[in-house]
Amino acid sequence: MIKRLMVLAVFAALTACSSDSSNETPPAGNTTTGTTTTGDNGGGDNGGGNNGGGDSGGGVTPSGGLPGVWIGPNDFGEAVMIIDSSDNVYALAADGAGQNYEAVFGPASSQLEYFSHLSSSDTATATSFRLAGDRPAADAPQNKTYNLVVENDGQQIRNTAAATGFQMNLANLNDQPAISVADVVGAWSANTSYPCGGVNCYLELDMTVAADGSVGGGTDFNSGVFEAGIDGTVSAANGSSQYLTLSFSWNGTNRNGVMYVDRNDTSRIIINTVGPDGDSNASFTARLTR
Repeated sequence: MIKRLMVLAVFAALTACSSDSSNETPPAGNTTTGTTTTGDNGGGDNGGGNNGGGDSGGGVTPSGGLPGVWIGPNDFGEAVMIIDSSDNVYALAADGAGQNYEAVFGPASSQLEYFSHLSSSDTATATSFRLAGDRPAADAPQNKTYNLVVENDGQQIRNTAAATGFQMNLANLNDQPAISVADVVGAWSANTSYPCGGVNCYLELDMTVAADGSVGGGTDFNSGVFEAGIDGTVSAANGSSQYLTLSFSWNGTNRNGVMYVDRNDTSRIIINTVGPDGDSNASFTARLTR
């Protein structure tokens, strides 16, 4: 119990230090609508190689509604927005400078939570942006609102909310490759870092996927100072071959989200998950290399 609380404290401190650091420096076709409720901004990074990730091209049949993998600029930057078969949003966007990222989660018909992920502070060792996302500043909107409309026979999605408006396109298999559990079997890792007390602190994520979809591994803070295990599963998504669903427990809390091929480097995968952190939620998001 003591170790669990200590690791939670480290993860909270990571978020706090990260926040301090950031302060320093209509077409033809069928139409489907869905609303979501008020906030601000989002995050993803890049990589390099070959992960054997499924199909590399071809069309994707529109769902006829909001579900799908959507790509293009959102209200924060260049994004991948996954909407699952239950209309839950899992979005990750990168700003134009590649320095800040934003993760967005929630039901498409309700309030969306969003978290900022800054680039790791030690660029010599980093393989991903920071694992722990920062919640919005106290004086900023705490949630986002989307009003999503599907147009052009299901090929485009538009957010008509005044504060966060954008338009994205349905990703085909050239845009966002197919992925299966078999594609991701193996050991993956993400090396991240953030400034604390005038030096860099390091948080490494190791994630191993077995052929049956079971997920193991854990996080390691500052080379063994604090460690916390991961135990979960990854499985095929309902209605899409372009992402997998990911659920796992970490340090006594549950995280749920998606796993998909990094569009910028198909040797890497991205996990974008969210789960409880004290009295609220926190994002647990990274780019992983095998």
